[in-house]
Amino acid sequence: MALPTDRKKHMILCICVIFLIAWKVEGQTTNSPSISCSKSQLLCGGNLCYDPTTQYCSALGTVIQCIAACGNQCYNPATQQCFNGTLCYAGQQLCNVKYDAVYGTPYTSSSPVCYDPNSQSCINNFLCISTQICNGRCMGIRQVCADNTTICNVTNNYPAYQPNQIKLCNGVCYDSTIQQCKNNILSCLNTCAGVCFNSSTQQCFNGTLCYAGQQLCNVKYDAVYGTPYTSSSPVCYDPNSQSCINNFLCISTQICNGRCMGIRQVCAANTTICNVTNNYPAYQPNQIKLCNGVCYDSTTQKCVGGYVVNCILDPSTQQCINQSTTTTTTAPSSTTTSSNSSGSCPITDCTADADCCVSGKEYQCFKHNNEVSGYCLNPTGQSISTQGCPTQGSCTNDIDCCKCKCVTVTKTNGNVVTTKRQCVSP
Repeated sequence: MALPTDRKKHMILCICVIFLIAWKVEGQTTNSPSISCSKSQLLCGGNLCYDPTTQYCSALGTVIQCIAACGNQCYNPATQQCFNGTLCYAGQQLCNVKYDAVYGTPYTSSSPVCYDPNSQSCINNFLCISTQICNGRCMGIRQVCADNTTICNVTNNYPAYQPNQIKLCNGVCYDSTIQQCKNNILSCLNTCAGVCFNSSTQQCFNGTLCYAGQQLCNVKYDAVYGTPYTSSSPVCYDPNSQSCINNFLCISTQICNGRCMGIRQVCAANTTICNVTNNYPAYQPNQIKLCNGVCYDSTTQKCVGGYVVNCILDPSTQQCINQSTTTTTTAPSSTTTSSNSSGSCPITDCTADADCCVSGKEYQCFKHNNEVSGYCLNPTGQSISTQGCPTQGSCTNDIDCCKCKCVTVTKTNGNVVTTKRQCVSP
């Protein structure tokens, strides 16, 4: 009997729902992370176990069988080879290294190392380069093979020696460039204070060996600071870059008129050594000059009338306009006067002598090479003999050369007495 159409549709819908539920449950079971692998296996893609000794897990989460396995690693026999669980490239060999081949010292533990047999050799747990093998033994950095049979200890690293330079004399190693073997007896080709040497590469100065082209200096003083050493010592030097002058060994650029200069000395006019504040590299060529035989720094000083002027520059003319000194304020004068002679002073009121000085117009205290005291000159460089500076002797600062001084002036107007500080001329 045929089913009604509505009932048939209802049965088909139920079957579809049951199928979807079953498919979903199966998918959840497949993707479940609860899958467990044996101790020798690993999980791949979340749902597959594989043996890493014969298989590997691809990036897509699929298990692929190894072409070949080495220990727990898959490898390609076309490009690699396996030595007792250690993978090396094709053509390489394995060495169980226990010692440093350069210095012969043992390592804390041995380790398998792949090596190229075309350039290295593994001998008695040493891994050394093939050129450093002598009679089946590895040689260190300071060892050379003599007559292909004997390892000889040498002073320098082995690349410094020519082939067959180190030889044997009655079983004893010797350097053929400085010694000779006759009748099984060794002797020096040349001696310097009992030491054998090679005359083609070395030379002897009174018992001191220097390289060819060098010279000897008996050094007694420190060329940088000029201080004497506790004792003199012979020093080999290159005359192309250094000079030995009066027991000083200095670089050639630090020589002035036949004398060595220190770290804080500069040569002026190629004749005079000038002491400077900073180390000599801080100064430009010809920056330090001479003024009537006195050294001065041309960037901060100039020579005026044979005197060294410490100056500042006028922004408009870039000329030296006055001495750049530190002016100290003096204590107020105790002089009291009832007369007012301030009319000839360009400045009236003051508190100290420095207030009465006019920068760039008054006499200045010019000093030789920054000495403690100097002489009064006006800004044009004329001396006191032509201008009648009030200070006839030496001066220490500009105040000593000012025309006017700051004094206490007392004025009386009837019964009113007024006291104030004013600039007055002598």
